[in-house]
Amino acid sequence: MQPKFICVLMLVGMLLGCNSTPYSPSSYSPSSPSTPTVPTVNEAEAEQRRAEEEQRRAEEDQRRAEEDQRRARRDSIHSELSRLDQKYNDLSSRIVAKEENISLLRTRLLAAEGDVKTIEGQVQSYISDNIVAAGCLEAADVSLDEGNQYEQDVQDGATVVVVTCTVMLLDKQFRDQVINVADQLNQADIRTDNLNRQVNGIRTEIDEQLAALELEKTALGDVDRTRQTREYELEELDSL
Repeated sequence: MQPKFICVLMLVGMLLGCNSTPYSPSSYSPSSPSTPTVPTVNEAEAEQRRAEEEQRRAEEDQRRAEEDQRRARRDSIHSELSRLDQKYNDLSSRIVAKEENISLLRTRLLAAEGDVKTIEGQVQSYISDNIVAAGCLEAADVSLDEGNQYEQDVQDGATVVVVTCTVMLLDKQFRDQVINVADQLNQADIRTDNLNRQVNGIRTEIDEQLAALELEKTALGDVDRTRQTREYELEELDSL
């Protein structure tokens, strides 16, 4: 009985030993903490391409923005140059007109000064031709207008004949001549004063025109310098 039981137990043990897996350290895998996923090569390349694309787009946007700024500045400079050209032309025209006007004024001045000299010469000749009558003005109780510029000429030229006036003034014709001399000298003084005022007026106008001309020439120079600066700036923009 016992030998049979032992044989059965041995047979069961053998069967169990064939179906079990013997323990091996390598078959034991203890649990360990999770680690971050490392991107693959393809994912890294894709990420780099995306970064490069974003940088390219940013650079392109920057380039376009700078180009827009340059275009806007060009348009602004062209507009300003157009205004400067118009202002330059206007100033140039006014300068030419003032120079022509000054030339005409100087011609008028020479003519007016010539008229003054002419009338002064005529008066001197008239006094010489009528020296006796001119010398008798005071004796005839005929006076020149106050401030008459020819009064001294009459006095200087008529000193030698004053002594004869009393007798000569008894002649009505001579007395009328004396009165006429006084009238002619007064009229000559008025004409001379008018011519002198005209001369002074022309001189004043010339001075004013010259001052205005200098201001416009200065303004023209400023416009020209500004225009050259803008043209240089435009060339710099075009070279970019």
